[in-house]
Amino acid sequence: MSKSLLFGVYDKVAQKYIGLEVSDSEALCKRSFYNRVRMAPQSPLATYPNDFSLMLLGELDDSTGRVDSYEVPVTVCASAIPPEVFSAAAEAVADDARNRSN
Repeated sequence: MSKSLLFGVYDKVAQKYIGLEVSDSEALCKRSFYNRVRMAPQSPLATYPNDFSLMLLGELDDSTGRVDSYEVPVTVCASAIPPEVFSAAAEAVADDARNRSN
C-alpha cells in the first residue's frame, strides 16, 4: 500500500479551493506551488500572493484510490510568496540599515 499526499490551493478571497494536487512529499508540492508563481507572473497567484495558501488536505491510497481527509487542513504555505522574495527583501532592508548607519 502506497500513499501520496493530497494538497489544495485555498483562495482566501473566494473562500474556496481552486485546485488539488497529489504529491509524494510536502517539499515537492511546495516547489510546484512556488514554480506556478514564478512561471506565470501575471497570474492571480503572483498578482495577489497573500490571497492564496497551500494546504495539506489528506492522504491518497495509490492502490485503492481511497482518500483519507484530515479533520483540519494543515497550512503548508501561508502565501504564494516564494522564499527567495523574503530573502531578497530582508537583504535589502539590512543593506538600507547599513547605509543609514554609515
